[in-house]
Amino acid sequence: MFAYENTFKFCLPTIQACPVNCDKRWHRQKRRVRCIDKETSNRVSNTYCERKHRPKRKRKCPCIELKTPSSCMELRQLNGVTQDGDYTLYVGGTEMEIYCHEMSRDQPKEFITLKNVAGDNNFAEVYSKRWVW
Repeated sequence: MFAYENTFKFCLPTIQACPVNCDKRWHRQKRRVRCIDKETSNRVSNTYCERKHRPKRKRKCPCIELKTPSSCMELRQLNGVTQDGDYTLYVGGTEMEIYCHEMSRDQPKEFITLKNVAGDNNFAEVYSKRWVW
């Protein structure tokens, strides 16, 4: 039996929060686990606390993948959106701003939203399936 078992314990501070989104990296939650005196709450050497009772310092974050719709139809089905407007959709591996038209109908239409960034010359031309800006 461990001699100090009733005198010392591991202190469990709050663990770090997981990131909101799920990406390809492995995220871990971490915390500092310290051995303390039960009576005074002062930190002591970890050798005073029994190692087999030490809680884990790290754990994997649960990966909650947020579903970004890839079409206006999917947006309506997932989120119940019925208003026409600009929405962020996941198109070809990229999040894009798309205008969804006729959202209350069976087959909503999708239009690329062109932002007016540099004056009044805002257009795109397609040559050999390559975008030229």
